[in-house]
Order: sequence, then structure tokens, then C-alpha cells
Amino acid sequence: MSKKSLNPDSRTRFFGVFSVQTDRERQTMKLQVNYARLAAVLGSAFLALYIMVVAAGFVWLHEVRNVKDVEVLDVALLRVGRVKAKVGQAQFLEAASAWKASKYQAAYIAYLSGVRNAPDFVAGRLEAASFLSAAGVLNLAVITLEEGLRRKPSDQTLLTRTLTMLTGSGRDREALRLLREPQFKTLPADSMALIRMYEVLATLNLEGPVAAKALLDGRPDVRARVLSAPVVARVLWASGEKSEAMGLLGGYLVAMPKDYIGYALLAEYQEAGGQLAEALMTAERACAELPELPAARLLKLAALSRGDAPLPWKAEMETYLTEFRSQPQALALLAELAGKRGWVPLARGLYEAALGLEADARIQAMFYAEALFRNSRAQEAMEVMLLLERQSSDEAGFLVLLRQRQIVVAAAMGKTDEAREFARRLASSLSRDPERLEATRRRFVQVGLVEVAAELVGSAAKPRPAAAVKKT
Repeated sequence: MSKKSLNPDSRTRFFGVFSVQTDRERQTMKLQVNYARLAAVLGSAFLALYIMVVAAGFVWLHEVRNVKDVEVLDVALLRVGRVKAKVGQAQFLEAASAWKASKYQAAYIAYLSGVRNAPDFVAGRLEAASFLSAAGVLNLAVITLEEGLRRKPSDQTLLTRTLTMLTGSGRDREALRLLREPQFKTLPADSMALIRMYEVLATLNLEGPVAAKALLDGRPDVRARVLSAPVVARVLWASGEKSEAMGLLGGYLVAMPKDYIGYALLAEYQEAGGQLAEALMTAERACAELPELPAARLLKLAALSRGDAPLPWKAEMETYLTEFRSQPQALALLAELAGKRGWVPLARGLYEAALGLEADARIQAMFYAEALFRNSRAQEAMEVMLLLERQSSDEAGFLVLLRQRQIVVAAAMGKTDEAREFARRLASSLSRDPERLEATRRRFVQVGLVEVAAELVGSAAKPRPAAAVKKT
């Protein structure tokens, strides 16, 4: 053995990955790397780091974000879409809780985040649209539904809600445009019949009964569909076939006894035809079939109030207040009825009750003003509405409702300049929603307020400053 072989001294470092050989005779050092062991060490370190990241991500989602449905494998396998969907569903739950607690800003943020993270979760999207509509952000509610429908055009619940909102808010032209998109031309037969039904309804709203009747006559599948009866009845009623419309609704309610819309429409037609006893019977049937629905109970209350005997009406009123006192929406519906009927003491009482509960009482106040107006107390009504306007400068949704009433009251008082000024303010509020603006214009034309309607068109593109109306 040579002397050189006895001199080298080897030292190993870092789990045997690196070794240093020292030649004492030559006084040199040489670094050697065990690449197989280096790969094993790096792999083990990466695996440990990966496990730590997965564990941290899982704990953060599960405990901090409260996403209880997320699984370790979802994080480990980087199932981003699945994780986002579960995060979105958790956000919908957070939003619902915030809405129930009247934390509207938190609910707004959570709902929009939920829609963004779980775009195909239909139930959450529908609830988000309901919240946005209730919050007065109707345009965003419509966009939320339309985006969902384009993703899932065959979902009949989403289709129904979207088209109901469009046709119910004056966006009939938009509804027709949507239905002519390519994805709605190859749906199953049931969905196509539903689409054609809404096509008839939008045409009725937009072009009138003659065009709607002609379209309906060319759509036998719409007439054959049981659920289309309320729309067909509307076309028949508007076309002057009133007994046929009421007969169709009567048969429809036998087949669909849980549909409130059928009862409301039939009672409305019966009242318009002077059949007050029949309208009351229809309302009583609605209450029997839908005892937990405030709207059905109000249908009966409204029918009783048209009669001569005050006692049944008062008893029904007391029952309603007892059963639904804790439901703000039910009280708002009662305030709306009080406004339409001109029941000033009741409308004022509901307004004061809302104030006593430290709730947002503007809706009740608006219906109180309407009740005053229907009792020929227009000046008092205007004073209440001007006060509401000062308190609601940042609430576009509420102001749209309020200003339409201001226009009607000002016109009834003969104050044309003030009515036109309110129309300019209304046009400003609706400047980003041309479909609703056009629907509002058509309604004013129908009631004979042509100058106001013209002001809406003239002010839509260039709103004028609101300075002409003297506030009291």
C-alpha cells in the first residue's frame, strides 16, 4: 500500500450528501457530492414542505374561512375549481346570515364573491339575485341571473326566474333579445314551450294584445302547456275575451291549487268585472291552500274591505297583524295595500311602528304618502315624499319608486313644472338602465302624462341638475 493512500482523510457532511477529502501530504481538499443521496434529501424536503402547505391550506379553509366541505385531497391535488366552488357555497351561507341580521354591506360583498367563486351553483345565484333585487340593485340582479342562464340555459328554475324578472320590470325588449340567442334554440321541448310562453308575455307588454294574440295563435305548444294558463289568460283579458280568461284561470287553479299568481289574477279580474262575492271566494281558496303566505291573506283582506260589513274586515286585519307582526316583508305588503286603498290611519300606524322598531321605515312612509294622496290630501303627501327624498339621496332603487309617485302627485296638483323636474330626476336615476326607463315612459303615456314621458326621453342622455322644486 502506497503512502499516498494512507494520507487522505474523508469527512461527510449534510446527511452524507457532501464529503470532503483532505490530502495531508499535498495539503489539498476536494468536495465530492453523492447525487443519489442529494436527490433523496431534496425530495424528502419538498415532500415535507408540500405536506405543510397542504395542511396549512386545509386548516385555513376549514377553520378560518369556515368551508367545512373541503377535503384534504381537494387541496393536495390542487382541485382549484372544486375548492373555489366550495368556498363560494360557504360565502352564500355567510351572505344569507348577514342578510338576516340586516348587515347589508357584508351580505352584498359575500353574495358577489359567492357568485364569482361558484358560478354554477344555481341556488346561490338565485338567492343573490333576490337579495340584490330587495336591496334596489335591480340592474345587477338581472345581470346576475342572465349570466347564470347563459351558463346553464336548460335550467328551468333559472330560466323562469330570469324571464319573470325581465318581463316584470319592464325589460321586455331585453327578454326577447335574450331568447333569440343561439343557446336557446336547441333546448328540450318543455324548455322551448316555457321560452315561447315568455315570448308571448313580453310581446303583450311591449306591443299590446293584438300582436300577442297573433303570436299565441301560432304557438299551440304554449296553449297546451298547463303552466302557461296565467299568461294566456292575460292575453285573452287584454283582447276583450274576459269570460274566457276567467274560465281558463278557474280550470288552472283546479290543476295547480298552490299557485298564488293564479288566485291573484283571477280575483283581480273578478273584481274588475264587478263579481265581488266571487273575488272573495277566490281569496278564501287562496288562504285555504296557502295559509302561511302573507300575500294570500292580504288578498282576502282586500276582498273583505270592498264589502259593506266592517267587522269581518277588522277581524281579518287583527289576525294578520298577530300572525305576521314579526315579518318585515309582510308588514311592508300590508302598508302597500293600505296605500292603494287609501287607509290613512293604518298606513300611518305601520309607518310609526317601523320607526318604533328602529327599522328602515321609508317604504312604509312612501305608502303612507300614497294613502294621503288617495284621500285628496296631495299637499301632505308631497311633503312626506320630499322629506323622504332628502333622506335617500344615495338610494337609487328607492328613489326610482319615490319619484314615480312624486310625478303623479305633482301632475294631479296641476304643478306641471314640478312634475317635469321630477321626471328629469327619475331619468337621471335610470340613466344606466335604459330598458326600465323605456318601460316607465310607456306607463306614463298609458295614463295620459305625455309631457312627463317626453321629459324622460329628453333627459335620459343628459340629466339636468335638480334645483327647480322647492322643498318644504
